[in-house]
Amino acid sequence: MMKQPYFWGGMALLALYIISLISAFKKHGTRAFLPWAAAFGNNDKLSTSQLQFLIWTGVTVFAYCTMFAARAIDSGNAPVKHLPEIPINLMLLMGFSATTTAASKGITLSYLAQGQLDANKDASGVLTNRDGTTALIKVQMLIWTLISATIYLISFTRWVDSINLSTMEYALPDIDGALLVLMGVAQGGYIGGKLVSKTTGEPMIEMLTPLKAKIGEEVQILGLRFGIKEHGQLMCQDASDTENLTILETTTWAEDSIKFIVPDSLAPTEGEDSRKFKLTVRSNGLISDAQELETLKDPDQ
Repeated sequence: MMKQPYFWGGMALLALYIISLISAFKKHGTRAFLPWAAAFGNNDKLSTSQLQFLIWTGVTVFAYCTMFAARAIDSGNAPVKHLPEIPINLMLLMGFSATTTAASKGITLSYLAQGQLDANKDASGVLTNRDGTTALIKVQMLIWTLISATIYLISFTRWVDSINLSTMEYALPDIDGALLVLMGVAQGGYIGGKLVSKTTGEPMIEMLTPLKAKIGEEVQILGLRFGIKEHGQLMCQDASDTENLTILETTTWAEDSIKFIVPDSLAPTEGEDSRKFKLTVRSNGLISDAQELETLKDPDQ
């Protein structure tokens, strides 16, 4: 078969690129000229879910427009018949792809609204978590997306060149069932990973540094799910007096780290060399387990 159908498929991709360029230019500036600019997330880095959706959108747009052009060329001067139905596995895959993107966006917006995430401290990328570490779930989904898209394009070009257009049953070749399952598992794992990576469970204090501090010394609390300062409190109780609760002022507050200066109110009383306190973090109405801080008497006093 002549190569004109692929030309029109390429023109369809060009139109898709121009549309994405117009929509992304205001937000991303000159970076909008990148073919994958439409897949940039709110943190101005590539989003895994949006990238896989963009890849499959490009593949299906190219394939569908190429096939329509092939039928138009094959029909000559006769009216072009409507394309036959889309195969079920291909529709399911596009549905998985769109659902993954929408669910990922919804989960992120929900966490932001609840204070579970800090939008200003997001190092996540196409292959990394929010803390900048490699996300194997993202790697898996992207690998299977690229493998499936490549296999489908190879199958499509061979299918177009070998079929009788007037007798074909489907508009496009179908996705292999095994690839569909693998893509579904990868996308399900990605959504599941987002759900458990920032669970709505209670905050967790992993360690204090230092464990013993003087008045006026800075203490850092390391942990998980601290949320944002507006939705949290650092609480302190004397280990020997659990009825009185003090809210401590913090100098910095991040999702995984809190810093504060030990105030005078925590100083050992006369005759004591040290004093022990229980620190807890409240975030979005949930409270962490307590961790012990010991304040020391200043030897110069």
